[in-house]
Parts: sequence; C-alpha cells; structure tokens
Amino acid sequence: MDWLASRVYFAQDPATGLIKVGCSRQLEGRLRNLRHKHPGLVLLASAPGGRGAEGALHRKIETHHVGHEWFQADPLVTALAIAVREGWLRPADLPRTPSPLRSAASKRAYETRRTRLAAKPSSPSKQEAA
Repeated sequence: MDWLASRVYFAQDPATGLIKVGCSRQLEGRLRNLRHKHPGLVLLASAPGGRGAEGALHRKIETHHVGHEWFQADPLVTALAIAVREGWLRPADLPRTPSPLRSAASKRAYETRRTRLAAKPSSPSKQEAA
C-alpha cells in the first residue's frame, strides 16, 4: 500500500462506548494522537478509502451522530464496522459524496459569515462622500 493512501477507520472509546469514524493517511499516528485524549481507544476496523468514502459512511449512520466524527455504538454502526473489518464492505467502493457533518459545518460557517456581514454598518460610497 502506498504510504499516502488514506484509510477509513472505526475506533471505539471504551470509556464512553462512542465510535469514531474517520479517515487518515497515517493511521497509526492518528490513533496515537487520539489515544492521548481517549486512553484505551480500540481500533475496530480500517480499510482503504478517503474522505468521499468517509462521507458515505457518515451519511449511512448520521442519525446516530453525537458530535464531530463520533457516533453512538448503535447496532447499525457496529454492523458497518464489522462489515468493513471482515471485508464484506469496501468503503472505497461507496459513492463518493461529501460528509453531511462537513456540509453542515460549512453551511453554519457560511450563515455566520453572512449574518456578520449583514450586521456591519455599510461605509459611505465614494459618490456619497463627494
């Protein structure tokens, strides 16, 4: 595997039971960083796939979303992790669509920016000043 190839992964925090669905080009380093904040984090599954595959997985389980890329350990989320681990589901083969989580964050950022711009007093135009 090319060292730059992205992998989609499912990792579970044993303290909360929540499952993170993410993607990384350097999975071992990513897991090491996550374990600083979530000691004991367990890798449930990983497979080749980039952000498009990650987004498709997020959309399949979006009703179980709790924040960022974390999901409740619902039977559907767990079943997807097992399917990926066993090779029954290849995330890279899923339709490449943007993550609803990223799309929602982008929409919120756009709305916030638009609201701020609308609230700013407009500066007088050059014609009005003359």
